[in-house]
Amino acid sequence: MQPVIPFSLPESEAQAIALQSQLAHQIITTDKQNTANPINIIAGVDVAYCNDSDVFFAAVVLLDAQTLAVTVTTQAKALFPYIVSYAARY
Repeated sequence: MQPVIPFSLPESEAQAIALQSQLAHQIITTDKQNTANPINIIAGVDVAYCNDSDVFFAAVVLLDAQTLAVTVTTQAKALFPYIVSYAARY
């Protein structure tokens, strides 16, 4: 299974902040068991930047909610500099 990204990746700090604000409202943070709309995928994400470089390492783990299977990872160049505590804003 490969993830589908239904939006363009941000190319600036302003675009990243706007996208994060938009996506933050879609995160489920409480257990809302609902048989009509069950949770099928659990995701975890982390990013680490190399000092003085535009290279970062991103790990995305997608787990099947029933089997806990599947891991996806990637490496790419950052399109804008690291923003201190950016991910902690939401």
